[in-house]
Amino acid sequence: MILWKFAFRNILRNKRRSLATALAITSGFIGLLLLGGYIARAQKGLKASAIYINLKGHLSIHKKEGIENFLISPKKFLISKDELDEIDKVLSKYKNQIDFYGPFITGNGLLSYNEKSSPVMITSFNPEVYYKALHHEFVNKWAKDWILNKDFNYLDWNMEDISVTPSLAEHINKIEFWKNPSSSRDVQIVAKSFETDLNAVSANLKTIHSTGVVFLEHTSLYIPIKLFQDLFYTDGAQYISIFLKNENDTASLLTDLKKDFEAANLKLDIFPFYSEKISAFYVGTMSFLYVMGGFFIFLICGAVILTIVNSLTMGILERSKELGTLRALGFETQTIVSIFLRESILLTALCIVVGSLCAKLIERLIFISNIRFAPPGVQGDIQFMLSLDLWIVITILISFSLLTVVTSKIVSDRLLNKKIINLLQETSS
Repeated sequence: MILWKFAFRNILRNKRRSLATALAITSGFIGLLLLGGYIARAQKGLKASAIYINLKGHLSIHKKEGIENFLISPKKFLISKDELDEIDKVLSKYKNQIDFYGPFITGNGLLSYNEKSSPVMITSFNPEVYYKALHHEFVNKWAKDWILNKDFNYLDWNMEDISVTPSLAEHINKIEFWKNPSSSRDVQIVAKSFETDLNAVSANLKTIHSTGVVFLEHTSLYIPIKLFQDLFYTDGAQYISIFLKNENDTASLLTDLKKDFEAANLKLDIFPFYSEKISAFYVGTMSFLYVMGGFFIFLICGAVILTIVNSLTMGILERSKELGTLRALGFETQTIVSIFLRESILLTALCIVVGSLCAKLIERLIFISNIRFAPPGVQGDIQFMLSLDLWIVITILISFSLLTVVTSKIVSDRLLNKKIINLLQETSS
């Protein structure tokens, strides 16, 4: 206990240097928390977009090699109706883990209104699954800015009702049709079917949506799967998206389903949402953020390390005669080193408490301020928020504490590992 008292008194002996060191450590800790909070918030927003808004699910089931070859030969790599029935039987075993799931198909076509046409990437869906995905609580919390029409209900969704993006509506001269109930909403969709025939269907503009990604906004068209099957002459599906109750079950369920599909002799591939083949934008953006975060972590930690090294070096040099006297009285080197370690621990603990409170206050102020910004590649502006989850705070707290303690240990060992006579002479010369 006496060593802790020594450490505390030593901190108070040079208040100016201790304050400067504390400010550097606190600033570094706050910086790491805010950086971690920003990356976590970006991840959650992109995750909501990839899983729910773009209807990829936590897990995505495809025909074997279908994810690479479906657009080249859609009929060959289509999941047949019989296979869909078998998949339903397998998935029924995991009702406790699966929230909901549904079949999807994509294809290319042409959306026409009067004399105006626009090429489109058609995504078909089950209206109930679409509704549940867009109204999921995770989306409402982290990506609500991308849900343009929050009032539609799948119960009144007819087979011919479709959804377009605002950009696509503008391309076919149907600007803000959703605000004018009396406007004509009849459009035509033309496509080359999976039987290589040219086919067309009539549809009704029902609502609008956003993909959350700029390069998809001009071509994204959502239609009910029954209308898609009529247009492309098929009764199968390209893939099945599975939405889980708990995201943490993704990896375990992925393994279990692979085994079940092999046992049922189903030639299927299954991918998690964090696979680059499923969510290239999510994976690419997060990789960039991790690299950027690593660079800033290096700068922040480097600045903190230099501050600690400078503070300890000055403290030891100024007190070298005192430290030499302690050694002469019988104190071991490691005992004196432990005093400096206790100084660093006390100072770091105080900085962590203050830094955590400041970071939480900043997080709250940013949320209340409702700051809007438009990230590169993202459609429209979104609210700038931070996500200071408990695991982020604990991870940074432990890492930061180890950083300061290890740095203090190395510097103290190096500077105090001298003969007693040398320590006594350093300040007397």
